[in-house]
Amino acid sequence: MTAIMASPDPINTHCPWSDEPASPDAVAVYRGLPVAFCNPGCRDKFNKAVTLFDECIDATGGGSMKISFTKLAEYNCWMNDRLLACIASLPDEALWQDRGAFFKSILGTLNHLLVWDITWLQRFEKQFGFSTLKDVIALPAPTAHDQILHQNRLEFASSRQVMDQTIVRFITETRERDYAQTLTYTISSGDVFHKNFGGVLQHLFNHQTHHRGQVTTLLSQAGIDPGPTDLLVLLPEENLV
Repeated sequence: MTAIMASPDPINTHCPWSDEPASPDAVAVYRGLPVAFCNPGCRDKFNKAVTLFDECIDATGGGSMKISFTKLAEYNCWMNDRLLACIASLPDEALWQDRGAFFKSILGTLNHLLVWDITWLQRFEKQFGFSTLKDVIALPAPTAHDQILHQNRLEFASSRQVMDQTIVRFITETRERDYAQTLTYTISSGDVFHKNFGGVLQHLFNHQTHHRGQVTTLLSQAGIDPGPTDLLVLLPEENLV
């Protein structure tokens, strides 16, 4: 639902309904930005209209951002399954060998990814209460970027697959209007940040892709070819007829 707020910096000076001067006590947030109206009645009329259209869009499967996030969640599962198949063929010493990467080894890098998936999803659940993340909030909160959550590859593989399915269900639960919300979180230094939720979701998937690129390089050093890794592989051919 579009939030009602008071803001000193609306993006417009006149009401889009009446063209009268905007009032500071009649401001709504639309797509993350304050929009001003001439009176609370016009603001409420706008909120009602936006909510109605948001519900219609969600009923069809979501708007453009949700479609993109759904595809990225599918890609996340597909690519992680490929990597799990690759590490299954390597001995433990090869998985933990320091190959000069930022997180040193293949499994060290993969553990880092799991650390941050848990961290971000816990932040999302704490603020927004997504029901699909209840199991994630019950997990111990990671304490370091390089924390090793699983020494055993089988335990790691199980946790990775559960996490990937959780992300798929979580994206299914989100709605187009959720992405305009502001996520507030605190890091270990005590610094507080306020970021657009949709942008943070983009970061979540980009972070995964970034470090999987490092893992594919480490696998190549170990003599394993992970095969095609591009999102393009999952995109169907368009029917031009």
